[in-house]
Amino acid sequence: EVPLPDLKSREKILAIHTRSKPVGGVDLGALARRAGGLSGAQLQSVCERAALAALRRHVSGGAQILVTQPDFDAALDSVAGRAPAQAQA
Repeated sequence: EVPLPDLKSREKILAIHTRSKPVGGVDLGALARRAGGLSGAQLQSVCERAALAALRRHVSGGAQILVTQPDFDAALDSVAGRAPAQAQA
């Protein structure tokens, strides 16, 4: 069994999965702190869901595709199966 990533590992995983995405105004450290208990695959899913939210916003008339903190917050809450903005260390 593979252990869940610690804080430093979660930050690295998020950095890897966001490096090719147009991310703006996102605190990956804070996101990693809130993502305690998630696997690497779940963190990848958070990044993909956040990017899709930005893409949907762009298609709906947004000026540019930019993945923002609210996109990541909603994606994290969705993947973690918890109420919006519920912090977890």
